Amino acid sequence: MRKGNIGVAPEGLPFLFLLALTALAFAALRFWPLALVFLVLTWFSGHFFRDPERVVPSEDDIAVSPADGRVIRVEPKADPITGEVRPCISIFMNVFNVHVNRSPVAGRVEAIRYFPGKFFNAALDKASTDNERCAYLVRDDGGHGLWCRWRGSSPGGSSAAWKRATPSPAANATA
Repeated sequence: MRKGNIGVAPEGLPFLFLLALTALAFAALRFWPLALVFLVLTWFSGHFFRDPERVVPSEDDIAVSPADGRVIRVEPKADPITGEVRPCISIFMNVFNVHVNRSPVAGRVEAIRYFPGKFFNAALDKASTDNERCAYLVRDDGGHGLWCRWRGSSPGGSSAAWKRATPSPAANATA
């Protein structure tokens, strides 16, 4: 069951609180230009960390986009968990896109792999291989697997790759 949503990613609340508090402090001290600057920064942070509700299709065997943004590349890549070559769909998020990533399918997370790294600008090609990122292997109720990779970058980026894989032996045993 999904938790209720306040419309803002929880990771953004400290930023919003501190920026709003700073704007109020400058306003109380009648430093209007700085109060206005921090009010604009508060608005921008609220926009950056927004988490709108999404309507997800209920059909079986579909995948939805895990992130807002623009598809910039579709190419074969090695799955970082299993090593299998699968189609990779890269999505670039600019600072105005919603920066909440969601799972593209309903399923069970079977493996997570963290890759420490740098924080190169997402527009650079080396960001895909050198930036901090995390890979997830997700398996649905039918035993189909897909992997997703989210990378940390600046100003913001996400790369997700998926392909339906052969059902696992456990799924075949229950079918």
